[in-house]
Formats: sequence, structure tokens, C-alpha cells
Amino acid sequence: MRRRLPVVLCVFFVFTLMACTSPDEEDPVPADTGTDVADTPDGDSDAADASTDADAGTEDAFAQLRRPVTVITDEYGMRHVYAESLEDLFFMNGYMYATDRFAQMEFYRRIATGTLGELMGGLSSSAVETDVLMRTLGLKRSAKKYVEENYDPDNESYQALDAFCAGVNAYIAKYRAGEVNQPGVLAQVMPASAIRDWEPSDVLAVGKLLAVQLTYTAPMWIDAHAARQNILDTFTADASDPKFAARAGFLADVVRSAPASDTTHLDGFPGGGTRALQMPNQSDSKAPRISQDVLRNALSLHEGLTDLPGFADIDLFGHRKMFDRGSNNWVLSGDLTASGYPNVANDPHLGLSLPTIFYPIHLELNNDIDGREPLKMVGVGILGVPGIVIGRSDKVAWGTTVGFYDYVDVYHEKITGNSNDANPATVELGDQQVEVERITETIKVGAFGNITEEVDLTLEVVPHHGPILPPTQDGKPVARTGDEALSIKWVGLEANNEFEFLMRLWRAEAPADVEEALDYYTVGSSNFVFGFASGETFYSGQSKIPVRGDGALTYDPVDNPSGNAPIFVLPSDGTAEWDGYLDEQYIPHAYNRAEGYVVTANNDQVGTTLDNNPVNDTYYLGGFYDLGLRAERITERITNATGERASGEKLTLEHQTAIQNDGYDKVAEHVVPHMVSAIDRALDDSIDDSDDPELQALRAEIAGRETDLAELRDLLANWDFESPATRTPQGDDVDRSAAAALFNASMVYLLPDVYGDEFAAIGFFEDGDFKLPSSTQVLVRSLIHLLDNTEQTETYDATAGDSTIFDDLSTEETETRQTFLVRSVLAARDRLASGQTLAEVFGRAIPSPGSGDPSDWVWGNMHGLRLDGLIPVGQNAFQRPTEERGLPFYERPGGQFAVTPCDHGYDDFNFTCSSGSSLRMVHDMDPNGPVTYNAVPGGYSANPASPYYDSEVEIWNRAEPRKIEDDRATLEANADDVTVYGE
Repeated sequence: MRRRLPVVLCVFFVFTLMACTSPDEEDPVPADTGTDVADTPDGDSDAADASTDADAGTEDAFAQLRRPVTVITDEYGMRHVYAESLEDLFFMNGYMYATDRFAQMEFYRRIATGTLGELMGGLSSSAVETDVLMRTLGLKRSAKKYVEENYDPDNESYQALDAFCAGVNAYIAKYRAGEVNQPGVLAQVMPASAIRDWEPSDVLAVGKLLAVQLTYTAPMWIDAHAARQNILDTFTADASDPKFAARAGFLADVVRSAPASDTTHLDGFPGGGTRALQMPNQSDSKAPRISQDVLRNALSLHEGLTDLPGFADIDLFGHRKMFDRGSNNWVLSGDLTASGYPNVANDPHLGLSLPTIFYPIHLELNNDIDGREPLKMVGVGILGVPGIVIGRSDKVAWGTTVGFYDYVDVYHEKITGNSNDANPATVELGDQQVEVERITETIKVGAFGNITEEVDLTLEVVPHHGPILPPTQDGKPVARTGDEALSIKWVGLEANNEFEFLMRLWRAEAPADVEEALDYYTVGSSNFVFGFASGETFYSGQSKIPVRGDGALTYDPVDNPSGNAPIFVLPSDGTAEWDGYLDEQYIPHAYNRAEGYVVTANNDQVGTTLDNNPVNDTYYLGGFYDLGLRAERITERITNATGERASGEKLTLEHQTAIQNDGYDKVAEHVVPHMVSAIDRALDDSIDDSDDPELQALRAEIAGRETDLAELRDLLANWDFESPATRTPQGDDVDRSAAAALFNASMVYLLPDVYGDEFAAIGFFEDGDFKLPSSTQVLVRSLIHLLDNTEQTETYDATAGDSTIFDDLSTEETETRQTFLVRSVLAARDRLASGQTLAEVFGRAIPSPGSGDPSDWVWGNMHGLRLDGLIPVGQNAFQRPTEERGLPFYERPGGQFAVTPCDHGYDDFNFTCSSGSSLRMVHDMDPNGPVTYNAVPGGYSANPASPYYDSEVEIWNRAEPRKIEDDRATLEANADDVTVYGE
């Protein structure tokens, strides 16, 4: 009975699809045309026209309300909206969102629709290049097509969405009339004259942008293909250099699909059968060889927004850190909770900036004048999405994480003809030549809305695959030449509308209602958990997962490393095409699971990657997931494997909040014992008589430092892997803090020492930087594998008793882990003892401890959150902690891959991060009145002058989320403001 639920992201939920006013154009149009949405033709007015049509009489903006609407603003700035008409509810939703976050909404609309260059193209080449990619993917074209073909003014969902856009446009009308303004320099960056009304396809396009950010893995697969191609060319069994030949298993041991933990959501596919059917490998099926020029061009399009003046760098497409993103969620049955009712917890891990990515809001409809059912939702919206995408009603609560199902294939096209030839080019498909479709678009380039240039873009689309990635020069498109190209096939390119899913979810009361709602969810990648006031629980990892042909599934990291897999670029010869979508019965899901819980943390759902081959199972779901360490730790704490609670004690909301803020370092749990063992061996006097040249060299290296090394060993050996955030550690936290500092600094030395030589040999290591996407994920899972499963590695050398990867290619001697584990710890000690500044954040130094005494190594003074500025408003004054806090970041517990994330990486000594838990929400689904706690790392307003700009940062950082009040009388009694609109 389970329906298809193409889940969309972690929390980004592409739930945003809707309609707003009329099929849009890229030029501004008057705010209130009064025309029918479905019938309005595309406009052709330019930016200057919008400013002259200033929407006189904006004092009547609320005249269209059918009944008065009450908006209560609580002490933190959260809006609580009460209406008696569905249209009024969503009108005010849109108006309040724009009032608090308009610049943020407009910024992402510009990105999604490929029109950012109009505002910033004259200042930034990456703004224009981003427009090129967005036009290539055609988010706007797909959105417009859907609206034109499917808009129904009698459909309740569209009525709500139209009302939302009307509310946004009421705000825009006030902006044009000069009644409101943008803070800081935003009035210049986004002048009213350049702003057109929000329209249906804008919102649909923003929804697809959210899906892009968490499901569009094309740059990852292109990078992976380039890396594999170089690895297999360099480390071959017949290489002339014996050290290269000894690394013939490098691909299987380093670029691994297998996670570091075998924790999964479920024990196999629904109905059983994990890996029961092995797909035969076709050893004669080899991946296409692709020129470096084609690969480099394709990757350059995906670099993101890296040179916008005043803006934070934005990795829109996950080119470097797609699999470093993540989230945690879980659902508990009433058997496990203190209240006896289902609990749902969710903390999505996204970029953290001011303003925050999420917009918390409470919307309530009662006594609808048209007799429609009541509607109540408490949770968060995102980037201009109506309603809430994560949260609860009074009947159901839900959370979501990124599923990392694979929705994208990149094809190597054999192409005849250039993009600027008189006749369209053709591509090879089997023994046929298929004509490529052409689309011409114009990209406008300017600064602050003043257009200075127009650039024509000829897009080529392979009918059976999708768009060809066009070449660019200096950020601008140029004609494609040559006989090869890369095309993209992505589920998100299909026209769709997800808002019906949300509307149905908000009114769902039982799993069957949710399943019906999920039928309308068709793009994205999420693992949903649901808890109901009825006492039931439900988990679904549904999505629209393509079924690939056998020719796409011939890869084996050992037996056929050059075979085909969707995680690399595929051939376009017809053997690797899609064959529909996976039947919903096989997509991971569970009702009222007997264990009483489901935990998802971006890890493998059913175990398809545990054997390091993602394509040899009954069904292919995806090729890479998280390391699994967060899921393992959360599961340990829920099941009380840690022994932290009295036997039989049930989980409270406070327990679950503590889990969300867990700072236990699972990476250290795997690596530190090997460090301790290596130090013990190095300090063993009995090896003085050893004839092992490596040990003798190491003894000489540590001569005179034995006391220091013994102290470091004891510090690590006694560490319980907790990493406290405090800046004034006391008691056991003194040694915990010191050990965390030492371990993380050691990893900065260890990873390049172990892997830098090999990655330099394949052209993926330069100036101390690994050029592999999500390199921290890749290298840490490999390191744990090499350390914990040494004899099972493909690069195991029985003579050395270790993997050959530990041997340094640049030396004649043979090294093992022994050298680099000891050396990294000593190097870290020396770095912490030096006076050299660790890093600089927002123009302020993060000082080194400058001491060899471990009690001075305070992890909370080295590690924490920096709040990058998404938009250029008060960067220096408002985007970081004040001088009074002493350091330009908020101290955070944990380390890389902890349950509470602060992914600083191991590539330098800047242990601050700009991503993490973008909210911490926990629900108790009491049928007499659900209870919700939440906090966001910021506030509600995007205006730095507002008291609501960063109103929740401190409670978020203390892991003390507030109860979200939803009782109207209580809210009114304690409100900062109560305003009635439309009286």
C-alpha cells in the first residue's frame, strides 16, 4: 500500500511549486494586473517600465483580504498568522515572508531563473556562468511549461499559491512606491526598478533549485570519472615503477562506496532480499574515455558563486562538498518515549548564514468562510516556499534528510557538427544518428539592474537524455565545437508540481493520508519520518529512482574497475539508458517498525553499498552515502547502548535535544587506537635491536622527545572521544578538550602525508589541497578502512604488513602507518605550541594556544561556527559574534562527522565552519495538543537593525531550544506585537 514519494532533499524540500500570478517573463511587469493566471501572455516590458508603474494606492494592499487577519509576533520575532479564509492565510504568509526576508527570496529566485546576471553580471563572471547553467538545466522553462499546461484556478492548492504570490507582490508594490526599503546596500543591489512580480513559474523554479542543491550530482560524477580515469592510467599492475604497480588496487581502497559504519535504516529492501540477486559484471563493458578539455569545461560551469562582491561564496551545485552535506532525523514510537506518544526529531545540516536558510512560521485557518477544512501548521518555510516544509500539524509531524538516491546520469555524447552550424548537430545512439534540439535564450548582463549587454545562448538538447553542457569563456557562453560533449539526464528536468503534496500532508491524519499525499511528490531525494497523534509511525525513502539498463551496471572496483556505473560518466551507445522508474514497493519504507524507531542520517538505507559495490544488488539506489557514523551514534544513544540512562528509562524531549547536540567523535574512535598503538611501538625500547629500517629511522626522529610523546599517548589513550565546546574547561573536560585539539590537528598532517603523494601523481593534489570533491568524506572512509581492515585491502603488502598506500612515493625507503601516525601527532603538538595564528575569520585572528602544555589546548577556543553573510548587509558588524565574545565564532562541540556537525575539514588549522544544524526541531505528538521545541542559528528578520535578526543564536548554541507556543490566548498575552490586517 505504499505510494511513490519522490523525496526531495534534506530539508530543503522542493515542496515549493506553485503558482502566483501569471506565467512569468524575465522582465518586470506591473504588480496587480487583474488578469487570469493561465491566460496571461508573456510580457515584454523592461526593467525601467516597472519603476514608473508604481502601484499607486498601496495603502489598499490589504483591501483584497476577505476577512481580517491577525498576525502575532512573539518575543523572538516569529509570526503567528490567524485567518478565516485560505486565501487570506496564504496572502499574509507571502506578505510576512517578503517583509522579513525579501532580499533572500529574490536572490534565490534570480539564481533559479537564470537572471542573476542582470543585477551582478557586470561585477561577477560567476553570476553570468551560473545563469548559463540554470538556463541549460531549464528550471524556468520546465516551470513555465507546467503552469501553462496544468494551472487550474478551481484547485485549492493553486488558490493558496496564487494568494501567497499576491501577498509577496503586495510587498513589492510597497517597495516600488517607496513605502518600504531594503537594509544596507541591498537597495542598490536590488533596486525596485529591477524587481518584477512573483509568478507561478518563479516559485516552481525556486523549488527545482532546492532539488538541484541536494540531488543534482552531475559535477560529482564528472569529477569522479576524471579521477578514476587518471587512477587507472597511473596505478596499473604492469607499471614500470614498482611502487606504482603496487598500488593497482588504489581505486578500490580509496574511492570507496562502502561507508565506515554498517548502520542502515532497514535490514534490507522491503520484503527482504538485500543483495539476493547479483547482476552479472560484463568485463567487456568499459567506460568511455573523455578528453580533459571536455571534463574541465563541464566542471567549470558548476563552480558556483565564488566572486560576488560582498557575498559569501556559495557552492550552489555541491561541486566540492555534495556528500559533506547532511541531516539527522528519527521517529520514535510511544513505547520508547516518556510521554507515551510518537516523537519526531530533525536537524537539517545546511549552510549557516544570516539570514538563516529557514523561516519559522505558524499558520492557522479556522472558520473558513467557504467551509473548507481547518488548517494548522507549525514549522519552517524556506526561500520563498509557501507554508511549511518541515514541522507539524496537530495530527502529524515530519522530518526529512537527504537520501542521496541517484537521480542524475551524465552521458558522453559522440556528436557530429558544431552548435553554430546552419543545421543542428546529431548524436550517436546505437547505429542511429539523432538530431539535437536547439533552444536560443538571451542572458542579460548588467549591474544593479542596469543592463549593459545581452549575450545569446544556443542550447543543445539531446532528446533521449537532456541538455548538453555548453562551453564558456570568461564566464560567457561560446560555440561548441568538436566531436564529443557531455549531456545531463536528471529527474528534476521533468515538469512537475509538488505543492499538492504539501496541501495534503498538512491535513493528513494517518499514514494512509500521507501515502496519498506522497503520490504527488515526484522529484527530490529525502528520507521522511512521520509521527502521528494517532500513535502510528511511518518512514519512507520514496523518490522517483531511475531503473538503469544493464550496460550502466558493469562496474566492479576489483574485477572490472573500468566498467560502467551511474556514479561515472556513461556511454551514449544505447546500453545504459533508463528503463522507467523503480516500483514503489522496493523503495525503502516501514510502518510502525517493530524496533520502535527509525533513524536516518544520510546513510545507506538498506545496505547496497556495504560491499563497496553499489551496482551489484537487486536494485541500484545510489552510489555514495554518508560515512554512517552519525547514524551509528544516534542509534546507540536511542537504544541506550551507551548506558547513559537507567535501564528502562524512556526518552524525553530533553534527551533527544541532547542527542542532536552530541559531540562524540566517531572518527577519533576509529583512528586514535591506531595512533596510540603506533606510539607504544615507537617508544618500545626492545626495538633498538630491530633490523627494521623504518623503526630505526623513526627512533632517530623521536630521539629526545620520548617524554613529550608519552604524554601525548596517554592523553589520547585516556580520551573518551567527547569533544566539549566550553572555553573554560573544568575537571575531565580539560583533558577531553586537549585531546580533541590534538587529534584534529594531527589529522591535518596525517591525510596529506598518507594520500598526498598518490593524488599528486594523478593530478588531484596541489598546494596542499586535495582536488577531489567531498575529499574529506572520501579520505576519512578510506583511512578507517586501511586502519581497521588492513589485510582485506586490495593494496595489502604481506611483507610490509600494511597497505602500500602508507608508503611514500617520493622516498626510496618503504614506510608504513607507523611513521605517519607518530609523525602526525608530534607535528600537531608542535603546531599547537607555536605562536603562529591558526586562522583568520572576518578579519580577526584565531590565536594558536602557543603552549606545549595540553591543559592550554582548549578546543572551544579553536573550533566553532562562523555565521557567514549570505547577502551583503553589515558583514563586519553583524555576521559574527561581537568583540565581547572574544573570538569571531561560536564555540561548538564535536568534530568532523559528529552528530552535531561543524564540518571544518582536515585541510588546514581553521577549525571553524559555516554549516551545521540549520534548525533543531523536536515534536511530541500528544493527541491533546502536540508540543514542539525548536531553535534556529539566527533569527527571523534579514534586517541587522531588527532585534529579531539573530534572536535565537544563543539558545541554539546552548542547545536549549524554546517551546514554540501555538495557543492564541497565550501568544497574545505575551506578544511583542499584535496586528490585525484588513479591518
